[in-house]
Amino acid sequence: MGKISKLLVTGFLSVILLSGCAQPSFVSKMTSDKSYLEYEFRRGTKEEEEAGKFLGSETCSIYDEIDENLFALAYGQLRTLFGEPDYETEDLENMYDYNVVATDKEGNEYYMYAYSGPTGPAIGTREDDEKTEKAARALAEKIKSVEPTDYDYVGYYFDFGLTVKMGVKNGKPYCTESGGDGEF
Repeated sequence: MGKISKLLVTGFLSVILLSGCAQPSFVSKMTSDKSYLEYEFRRGTKEEEEAGKFLGSETCSIYDEIDENLFALAYGQLRTLFGEPDYETEDLENMYDYNVVATDKEGNEYYMYAYSGPTGPAIGTREDDEKTEKAARALAEKIKSVEPTDYDYVGYYFDFGLTVKMGVKNGKPYCTESGGDGEF
């Protein structure tokens, strides 16, 4: 290939990359694990909640990195999958909760909840066994595989007097904070 051809190809690829045509979406870079295909996921029912099936503790984080934009992204992705949360508060250490049931190909059900607490977005389960942990990790991968729904949220980190605004706008997560001077 001659110099002119290389320049044309390089220029063409640059235009495509800069225009976003060849760039994968923000979300598609988040997971390549397809373990979630082994399960069907649904919202838990009120009856299942009242029976105490969604109690427990953290099994895994949704994202392994601690990044406020990923916190915002996870909530937008959960909204895509399950709609409005079972509850939402203004307390960043108890932000939201979704009761979720995973059903594997054999019909076994695994009860879990997706939430954002003091350590950020996570999956919690009642059972401490390999199969339930596998289902929880598959849910985390399913969450990471979907495009987020746009939303706006304002919450507070009361320990430090911070006001946090986060959400997703046009598919891109954002997070800003203000305060921190003991205003609470």
